[in-house]
Amino acid sequence: MSHAMSYLTLLSWIAMISSNMYLLTLMSLWWALYFIITNHSFVLFM
Repeated sequence: MSHAMSYLTLLSWIAMISSNMYLLTLMSLWWALYFIITNHSFVLFM
């Protein structure tokens, strides 16, 4: 019983961490896109 509960807790932690990583990746991609759009003329010269 306790073994199954610890396994479920581990799974929920993994799901939480992976969803947080997904959100962080999404946010960083959004900020990169925003930065590129706002500094479009600067990016074109690069």
